[in-house]
Amino acid sequence: MRYGIWLGLFLLVVMLAGMGGCNFNVGTRSDFMSGLSVQNNGLSLEDAYLVVGGAKLQKRTLSRGEDLVLSLEGVQGFTEIEGRVFPGASLQVKDTTGSIILDEPNLFAQYETTGVTPEAGRTLTISCTVGEPMRSGGEYRFSFRVWDLRGGGQIHASATLSVQ
Repeated sequence: MRYGIWLGLFLLVVMLAGMGGCNFNVGTRSDFMSGLSVQNNGLSLEDAYLVVGGAKLQKRTLSRGEDLVLSLEGVQGFTEIEGRVFPGASLQVKDTTGSIILDEPNLFAQYETTGVTPEAGRTLTISCTVGEPMRSGGEYRFSFRVWDLRGGGQIHASATLSVQ
């Protein structure tokens, strides 16, 4: 009986050690100041944050005319083909009723065939100007998606922000 317990513990340790060498690239993070929530699966990243006016967003409100930028730094895990990686990106904005008021399904279309260098793919930005049809006093859900056009990796980011 004692050998069965030790064998079981040994197998558990071997299995856990083996899993430690795997790179699952799965994670979740949240920024409570800006409300940004990020989930990644198959792509990893070092940092993700929202920027307005050249500074990290520290609130959950925007003003009309401002540019909201999602910055993803240290992105890795894209499938590399002949020294190029192929990121895709989309942005969707919904109002409180769930109606889509902005839908950009293919923001990186220019990279579909040519790709970018792996170094250029490590820092990605997606921007949106706050304006029509967004109304002052309204609340909007910004949903960003980055994916590997040649693989299965994805990063989803979202934030619900009010417009002043």
